[in-house]
Amino acid sequence: MHLIDIVRSVIAGSAAFALAIIAASAADAATIRGRTVDETDSAPLADVAIRVDGELSPRAFSDVDGHFEFDAPGPEIWIRVSASPRQYLDSGTVLQGIDADAVVDGVNLALTRAARLSGRVLREDGSPVAFAQVALVGPPTAPLALNPSRTGSTDAEGRYKINNVRPGSYVVHAYSSGILIGQTLGGAECPSLRFCARERITTIALKGFDEIVDVDFRLRPGAILAGENAGADGTRLFGQVTAFDDSLRPVASAQGPVWQLPALPAGRYRLAASSANEGRFVAVVYPDHACPATGCDIAAGSPVDAVQGGLTLVD
Repeated sequence: MHLIDIVRSVIAGSAAFALAIIAASAADAATIRGRTVDETDSAPLADVAIRVDGELSPRAFSDVDGHFEFDAPGPEIWIRVSASPRQYLDSGTVLQGIDADAVVDGVNLALTRAARLSGRVLREDGSPVAFAQVALVGPPTAPLALNPSRTGSTDAEGRYKINNVRPGSYVVHAYSSGILIGQTLGGAECPSLRFCARERITTIALKGFDEIVDVDFRLRPGAILAGENAGADGTRLFGQVTAFDDSLRPVASAQGPVWQLPALPAGRYRLAASSANEGRFVAVVYPDHACPATGCDIAAGSPVDAVQGGLTLVD
């Protein structure tokens, strides 16, 4: 047998083997049939991409009546759906116990209408704040320490837009690096959303397909508290520094041997520092040259290094 004949024989055998595998897979696949609808009014949704989890290419698209059909191997099938245009949130479901050659009807997938939020972030004089961050945190009953649900960034004109938001109630917060003070929707100054008092927070309710264009923020200049943590021998220590207002509520915190708190409104604050030194808890003192126990005053518009002082941590 010539070499070319051997090569042809190998190729033919490989092709036949591949076709056999494909045929076997097709024979073992289940048929999934269903419909995509609007969660609100059950209206059919066309052109919804139907994917099996882990695959980039859709298995099918829903037709004008929302119907779809595709084949996939069981016994467990993870289905992901996404609408185009993206007016709906991605969704999905899991089918379990699917037998080979089974036909599964009635897989109805209800898609939730997405909400959208937009607005501007400005300074007190009306000039735009570029690269400011706007965060949606929710629901309002959840701890404020949770990470933002969605965030957006402003452009050179201070405009932001957050798309594909799940309808619900959110705390809305704008903040900027540097000396500008963050602000909640209700106007409360809030250098750190985590430490903003709950009663000072206003929430906003977003509904599907709503575009709110008047959620604007005005950020005002604040002041910066910065310093370093050191032990009795002058050695720098990694520690947690927290600023408290006159009501002893925490309003901002920072970590590190060298620290800087977010911009704070002008006022009187008390500082506390703590650290773990070789597994031992280190006590807190209030040195007079930084913020004594009675508090320290800072003025709005102070430069970053205007209020500088170290907290000495001792055994």
